[in-house]
Amino acid sequence: MRRRRWAAVTLLTVTLLLTGCWDLREMNHLALVMAVGIDKSDTPGRLQVTIQVARPSSGGKGAGPAQGGGQPVYIATADGDTIFAAIRNLAQFTSRRIMWAHNNIVIIGESLAQDDITPVIDFFTRNQELRMRTWIAVARGSKARDIVTSATGMEEIPAVSISALLRYAQLPGEAVRTELGDVLDAYLAHDQTPVLAALELKPRGLKPSGEPQQEERVQQAVLSGTAIFKDTHLVGYTEREVGRGLLWIRRQMRNATLSVPCPGNKGGSMAVEIRRPRISARSFVSGQTPTIQLRVETLAWLAEQDCPTPNLDTLRLKQYTEDALAKEIAADMRAAVKFLQQEVRSDAGGFARLLHVQQPAWWRVNARRWDELFPRIKTSFSVTVKIRKMSLYTRPMMPSR
Repeated sequence: MRRRRWAAVTLLTVTLLLTGCWDLREMNHLALVMAVGIDKSDTPGRLQVTIQVARPSSGGKGAGPAQGGGQPVYIATADGDTIFAAIRNLAQFTSRRIMWAHNNIVIIGESLAQDDITPVIDFFTRNQELRMRTWIAVARGSKARDIVTSATGMEEIPAVSISALLRYAQLPGEAVRTELGDVLDAYLAHDQTPVLAALELKPRGLKPSGEPQQEERVQQAVLSGTAIFKDTHLVGYTEREVGRGLLWIRRQMRNATLSVPCPGNKGGSMAVEIRRPRISARSFVSGQTPTIQLRVETLAWLAEQDCPTPNLDTLRLKQYTEDALAKEIAADMRAAVKFLQQEVRSDAGGFARLLHVQQPAWWRVNARRWDELFPRIKTSFSVTVKIRKMSLYTRPMMPSR
């Protein structure tokens, strides 16, 4: 009998402790943020937050995209002394509580990035709802608000299209793709410099007007190089060749299509696709000047040939293309090093990290002088290209004229 009483008391106590879903939040009370932009406000000393929210369905019972012809997203903006205050100010006119768990991308306005990205990194890495694999980028030449409010891409929700630009950034191979966790790691480390993808609005889309030759140009968010930082301040952007070279130096190149001139310098180009590159880096110290050696080994496919080569058989054309592509890759890396050392004076290539790992004794002595030493370090490049796929033909398809 006593055992039964104790069992009943224990069961009752455990039942009282089971409080259910204490942090339950109903979906029809939440605003699912898909993209967010952070800018400097027009009011000095304040920040502006712009959010793109997936609009509830027309029935009002779900949080999916709008149906029945309505706009698929709701866009709102508010100011505040801090990012958190600006977000709380959104509650003054939005009917739902902000939820960050589905956010695709954080975009930083150019003016704010030039001042300091610390407020953005601090807020979004403290937020427990936000994933560290969320994309983060800089709005090149504009406010983040302009990117967030643009109707970009083929997806119903523009934020999904914008995030896809970073997801597939390895295809053009001209810009980094950065996640919030990567930027946080570089921000906290003493031997790394943050780099972010850059997004720019350009008239890339076409809106048919119903009449020939009168299509309306539509502004679209475009992946536009890499934003280079020094400490926590934006100092410049990479262009096409420099952007590719930076990816090689950072050992982040995965896939790209490069053009090399046709044999004989008679005009025309050949498109070659990079496949499965392997990049290694070694460091040496002679006196006080370190040297960085980068070795690239990559496979490639000849994807297109816009010129006839009647005097070259397939083997000789293959050798020519391999040599020309190796020179192109080395030239891109040299251009990137020159840009980093002479123009922006920022170690976005990760040389400090390499020396810290491979030359720890030297680094301990010279770490505080790195800004002074970086422009003087020496680099050398070794590039080997092997073309494994030319075509199904033993000769180029294009005949001589």
